[in-house]
Amino acid sequence: MKKYAGQVKEAAGELWEEALVGVGEMYFGIQRPRQGNPLLDMMGSMFGGGMGGAGGQKQGAKRIGQTGAPVAEGLD
Repeated sequence: MKKYAGQVKEAAGELWEEALVGVGEMYFGIQRPRQGNPLLDMMGSMFGGGMGGAGGQKQGAKRIGQTGAPVAEGLD
């Protein structure tokens, strides 16, 4: 493990995270994680949940293969 420590540190950056998110989105139908709005969630829970923040939304399970062909972002 010590032998590859330099390469692991290089790969553990934001670029690597973006690549993994892209692969998950293109090939497995996993949506990009979205940051919730805590104020909107709090107001929604106070007033009966009618505002519908990102944290309160439930998403059904997606099956692999139900989406169309993957769209490659950033390719010419």
